[in-house]
Parts: sequence; C-alpha cells; structure tokens
Amino acid sequence: MIQDITYNGYTVTPSDYSCPDGDLSSVINVIPHDSGELLPLLPPLPVVTLAQGERLLCIHSVPGQKNYILMKPASTGKFHLQWIKKTDNLTHATPTATIDTYTGFRDIALIGNTIVLATDDGLQYALWKDDDYIKLGNRPPFTPVEFGMCRVGTLNNSEQFTIPARIAPGWSGQRGQAEASELAQFTQSVYGLLNPAVADSVTSKGLFYQPFFIRYAYRLFDGTYSWHSAPVLMLPTITPPIVKYADDGTHPDASGTLSATLTLKVNYFALTYRILADTTARLAEWSDIIAGIDIFISAPIYTYDQSRDLTWRPVTMLRSMLLDLYDWNPDGLDLRGSGSSIIPSSVFVGHYADTSSALYVDHTMSTAGDDSYPVVNIRVHDRFTENIAAAHQFYKVAEIDVKDIKPMTAMKRLKLANSDLSTIVTRPTLPDDYQSHCTIKADKLFPYNARLSLSGAEMIPPQPFPIRSLFQFGNPDGTAASTVRITVWTRHNGVKCHAVHLGSTTADTFYNPSVNFPRYIYYPDASAYKMEVWINDTLKFIINLTPHDFLNGAYYFNSKFSPDPTPVNALPESTDTATSSLVESKIYTSEVNNPFLFPATGICTVGTGRILGLSAATKALSQGQFGHFPLYAFTTEGVWALEVSSTGTYSARQPVTRDVCINPDSITQIDTAVLFATNRGIMMLSGADSHCISAALGTRESPFSLNTLPHIADILALSGFSSSQLNIVPFTDFTSGCNMLYDYVNQRLIIYNPQRPYAYVYSLTSRRWGMMQSSIAYHIQAYPDVLAVDNNDRLVDFTLHSATSVNALVLTRPLKLAAPDTLKTVDSMLQRGRFKTTHLKTILFGSRDLFSWYIVNSSTTHALYGSSGTPYKYFRVLILCQLDEFEALSGCTVSFLPRFTNRLR
Repeated sequence: MIQDITYNGYTVTPSDYSCPDGDLSSVINVIPHDSGELLPLLPPLPVVTLAQGERLLCIHSVPGQKNYILMKPASTGKFHLQWIKKTDNLTHATPTATIDTYTGFRDIALIGNTIVLATDDGLQYALWKDDDYIKLGNRPPFTPVEFGMCRVGTLNNSEQFTIPARIAPGWSGQRGQAEASELAQFTQSVYGLLNPAVADSVTSKGLFYQPFFIRYAYRLFDGTYSWHSAPVLMLPTITPPIVKYADDGTHPDASGTLSATLTLKVNYFALTYRILADTTARLAEWSDIIAGIDIFISAPIYTYDQSRDLTWRPVTMLRSMLLDLYDWNPDGLDLRGSGSSIIPSSVFVGHYADTSSALYVDHTMSTAGDDSYPVVNIRVHDRFTENIAAAHQFYKVAEIDVKDIKPMTAMKRLKLANSDLSTIVTRPTLPDDYQSHCTIKADKLFPYNARLSLSGAEMIPPQPFPIRSLFQFGNPDGTAASTVRITVWTRHNGVKCHAVHLGSTTADTFYNPSVNFPRYIYYPDASAYKMEVWINDTLKFIINLTPHDFLNGAYYFNSKFSPDPTPVNALPESTDTATSSLVESKIYTSEVNNPFLFPATGICTVGTGRILGLSAATKALSQGQFGHFPLYAFTTEGVWALEVSSTGTYSARQPVTRDVCINPDSITQIDTAVLFATNRGIMMLSGADSHCISAALGTRESPFSLNTLPHIADILALSGFSSSQLNIVPFTDFTSGCNMLYDYVNQRLIIYNPQRPYAYVYSLTSRRWGMMQSSIAYHIQAYPDVLAVDNNDRLVDFTLHSATSVNALVLTRPLKLAAPDTLKTVDSMLQRGRFKTTHLKTILFGSRDLFSWYIVNSSTTHALYGSSGTPYKYFRVLILCQLDEFEALSGCTVSFLPRFTNRLR
C-alpha cells in the first residue's frame, strides 16, 4: 500500500494516537508557510554590535536621521541613557553622548522629538534639539512669584445732593423713618458718585480697589497651560467703600429736605510682583516647551452688595461701621475677631504698602471716638467670605516671556497687557489644572494618535508650594526672616499619604509668622485635609484643609482675617504614612502632541482591576501611528475595548473577553488584531472576537522529547544541534516569560523566551506552527523593520539573512498509515519537496505502544529503501536537513504492508 503524507506543522494536541499523519512533534528552523510547504528559517543578519551591558531601547526618528537610544547600567539601581546616530556603516554602537542618569527603567515612548521614560522616579523627558538631546527631567522648575498691593492714591471726589430729611443722622425725630423710595434714591446718589470715579480713576487704568485672587501658569508651546500656581488672595481692603457724609445741619420737618455733601475716601492700588528664585537655567532647557508665564486674576470679590439699597439707617459713624465689620457683640460670638467681648481699639482693614518704598503690612483703622465721623452705612456683603471661598474663574491680565523670567531683588509694578480692567470677565480664562504637580509613576507607556497614555500608574502627591508664593507679600519691620517646612496629608484611593516641602531658599522664608500668617492657603490636591507649617523647627502651625468646590485643590481660609492661624480641632498628624498611592485601574492620556500635560478629561477608569497594558488593533501606517479604533486595555479582569472620542480621549466601552494576560510583555499588535499570552495559550483578539491560535501546542502538556529516541546523541552529532536545544518545556511555562516579534514583511510571529534556546514561529498565512533556534534577548519596536538583540549583544534584522542555508530538523508525530492498531512494515519512503537530495538525511523509528521507539532504517538522502523487517504499529520519521533559501520540504510518500490482518490487535 502507498500513502502520501503532507507535513502540517508542529503540534502537541491531540494525543499521539489521535493526531493526523503529517503533524510534527519536533521541528527546528522550518515553518509551514504560504502553500503549507516547510520553508527554512534562515538566521537574521547582524546589523550592529552593542557594548557589553548596554541595552538598545528604541530607534528614534528625528529630522534628517535616526538615533539608537541605549541604556547602560550605572550605580546600583541607576542607568545612563545614551544615544548614537544610526548610519549604514556603523558596526559597533559606541554612544555619542549620555543624556542623563535615571533610576529604575520601566518603559520608553517616543512622541515626535521627545523621549518619554517611565522610571522609578516618575516620568522623565528628553528633547532632541540642535543635534543633541536636552534632559528636561520630569517637569519644569516651579518659579515662585510673590504679589503685593501698593497704594497709589485715594478717591476723594465730592458731590452735593439734596436728600430727604429723614435720611439725615442728626435729625433724631424722624431718623430711620425714610421710605424705601427715598433710600433707593439716596443709594443711587451714593453709587452715582462712587462708580464713575472707580471707572475713571481705578479699573480703566489697571488699578484695584476690591479684593481678588491672582494666580499664574506656564503657557506651553501649543497654547495650553500647566503647572499652575496656587491662587493668592489679595486683600487691599475688606471694608465697604468709605463715603464721608456731611449735611447743612438744618432740621426741616418730616417732608423737608436738606443739602448733604458726600466725599469718597476709597484707596486704590497697583499690583506689584517679584520673581523669587533663579530658574533661568532650567527654564532655558524647557524653552521649546514653555513660552512664558501668564498671569490671571479673578473678578473683584466685592466687599459690598451694589444690588441692595442702603439700610434703614443710611448714615452711621465710622466707628460703628468698623465694629460691624469686626462683627463685635457683647457675647463675643464674632466672625472675624479674636472672639473677645472687649471692643477692639483698631480693626484690620487691608494688607498693602502705602507707597512703592514702604513696607507691605497689615493696616488697621482706629475705633476711637475722636477719629470717628459720619459715613454712608454701606454694609459688608452678606456673602463676602463665601464668595472668597468660591472664587474659581481667572482672567488673563499679563504675560512674562520665558526669557524675562529672572530673579528680582525688589517688588515691581506688574505691566498689564491691557490696562482697562472694566471688562475683565471678557478676557481669556485659565482652565484649572489636574494633578500637574503630582509625580506619576507608570509601568507602561503607549503612544496613540499623537497622544501618550499611561497605565499601571502610581501617584505621588505634589510637594507643597514655597510659602512665599502662597500669600500676599508681607515684611513687617524689625523681624528676621524665618525658614518654613511644609507637610501636607492627603487621602488617595483610601490610602493616607503625606508630602513634604523642605524650605531652604528665599521662596521658603517669610517675616514675623505669628502676626503675618497667611489668611488663605491653597494646595493643588482636593483630597488634602491637613497641613503642618514648621517655622525654624521651633514654631508649628497645624491647619485643616477644605476641598475647594470648583478647583482641583484644597484650601485653608481664615474668615476671621485675624493673625491666629490655628482652627478648631486641627490635631497633629503622623508622617508614618505612605508617600504614594496606586491608581492601577486608570489610564492617563496626554494632550495631542503634548506628552507633558495630562488633563482631567484624559483620565479613563477601566473596571476595578489593574491595567497591565494597552494596544490598538489597527494597521500601523508609520512608526508611532496606530489609526483610530478600537483600543484595548488589558487588565487583571480581562480585556476592555476603549472608545475614542472626537477629542482623542478614551472611555471604557465594554469588556470583550475574560481572558487575562499572564505576561504584559507578550501584548503584540499586528495589522488588524492584537495577540497576548494567557493560561489558555496565545490569544488573537480582533474586534470583540478572541480565539486561541496555539490550541495545537497545548498548555501544560509535556511535549514529546526528541532526546528520548534511541541513539539520539549520535544522530544529533550529524545534525548540528545539541540536546539542550531540543529540551522543550510545556507551552504555558514558555509563554509565562515570552515576548512576541511581529515580522510584517514575512507575515509571521516569532514567540521567544530569552531563557530558552528556541522560539515558536507562527505563519499568519498558513496558520501553522514551526520552531527555530533562538538567542533573542529582546526585540525593538521599529516598524516596519524586524529588529532584535541577541545574547551576543548583536542587533539583528529578521528581514535580512546572514546565510543562504540553514540546518533544520523535522520529526513527525506517530504515523498510523490509516491503520493505527495494525502491525505494518514500511518497504520504502521518499521525501517530497523542492530540495537537493543530498541535503536530507532520513531516519525511520517504529513503536508498538507509542512509548518505546526503535530505529527501523536510515538513509543519507531523501529516500529510504529496504525497511521491511519487524512490523510496528506506529512510525516516526526524523529528517535532518540543510536547506537552502529557496528549498522546501512538502511531505513524504510511504509504501507499507499491513501484517496479521486476520487477528485482533
């Protein structure tokens, strides 16, 4: 009988008894490809040799050239990041320069001219500029700026009005009996004097007369903002406008009128600033990223309510107004004072400098009777302090170019971009930032659609701002500056963390803290709940923080405006807490072409497990570009499909499979699918369909060991292989540490494990498996090239070959020859294919129980003759090959004769 057998490819399942004839149990350096013929897998071509200990991370395409980016070990836990220009004649990679030294490499990504490193210290950046890389660190330096208010004048406009007699304070018979219409008319007279004067002399000239907030942020190259400062509360005054009152002293009857003169006594102020720290050198490195500092202010926080008419008592004494401001009452239940029932001799009314050369200090007004005079009773706004706590809109007023950000020795008036502040609310606003001051540690980086995504993240709360950038400039005379250390406690995902700012520079000192403590302090994390301020390691203030209703931060506000900073129940905290928290179920996505900025809208939560990695299942058009949809998130709960919005942000759409990736390094994108290793094998995910492409390789089954065949040592001596190269472990053991290399040109997958001397090869055209010798240590993402580094520190290219022929080995699984339980003898066997006959050696083994095998016959060519003898039920064919590039092995033809067909076997 004659039977033609086609070689199918390497399999482990089903069992030897059930497997079809033609399946292979050992195969080295060949793969069934295209039409199904076994084609040789030629060794890759070495391109360049690396120095011992170096690791090639990626190839960076920059204008006009490509650069090898290398990592070299430094001291314990650290590494040098180096680079060298890629050239055609480069044979040994001797680095041109070292970019910087980092701690704990995790991942690397390329976004345009920027290198992004994920390290144990968080994200680190390097920028290609002027034929070299500039180290940027993880963020630009924070530039502390302090602001002050300098009084430049006082409104003293006067006007005479005819008013109803009942409004006059000196006519006691009808005092307080003014009708609503009379109060409304008098209110309009007062504001008719105040508002035009303010518009003409104050707001239209870039000056201020009401409290407001100020903050600043770095303006980036694309017009976005990041690394915002804290909002600083500016308190040039906390009093309503003071309008002096004087009448003609007559006492007409109730229906009469009298002449009254109203005179403004309203201070107005210029905004001054000073840059405290020298960040010039660091900002010069960031000059391509940072265009400058933009300064923003809030709308005025009015101390009075212009929408309400004056009260029943429209005129009062200044002393009474001040005590109302102080909120004094005999029970001592004040809101802004010290809590004492003793009438104060003076009341805080604002913090400013009287002249440009004077000190920036708290100002008070006396409540003594001899300094009191009649004033219009404009009462403090009912929601004044609530409006301070709720302020959150900031409008652009000034710019400082990056080249002008230099330390200053004195306060200087801020030059506004537009001096007319009357239309402040029509100016560009500052979007609030989110965690820009946090340090993000990420396990994986994924560039997609010109955005950078982070997964497996760990969040380190931001360091507190330097104390001088948190509040109005103040320098009481005669007191030495004090150094400040600040500790803040936060709660992230149920984890209590703390962050410390160690004061040592000018920005960390301030004067006379016991009477000059900030009335408002902001910290850029809404989960913060407590702050400890140590001054010279001797004086400690502990304050509670409140989450801001509209900003991504927490604040302390002393609504009493008193110098005492200690609120009720501000108990000490321990620093025996964490310094970071895991946010492993979140994906952080940057702005487009801006890997430095991760907005709040770019955060996507995927399930509740840990995100292991990201991948896109679309055709790659070029290096770093992956198309539009869909995106997959691999988590410990399975794989989720992520939808991409029109703005480029992600949303978790649905889980597409419960398969869990056991090795994040194995996640590999091909043209229209993503492959990853699981306990079931290698899964191919396309759309919402996930199927196992390695089912034929089994999972935990122990493959047949070729080393168990008789005389295998002598046979291997002829083959060019060693027994260690044929020690095949169960597939799951192999994939637990595997990685995948996608050969786009030849449409095949190379699945390798650096700890194993062999690799599996999967043909995407024939959908069958082969194996090859492997010394791959790791591979390089360099689409469309197929590059890897071997154990000899050589960069090799799998699209090119270093030889025109290769030694190969093929061992079939048991051949049943259509009768698995019948004894048979093989008369002859011919190997079929496209090869030279002398390039094959053939050995035939026989067995009756699938366990014990015996040599039946052998040949130094493709043909076996004269094999009749002892009959066997099963046969294996071992073929030792030396195949040239265009040779192929297709199958074999077997002539056999069944024996003892009349007996049950």
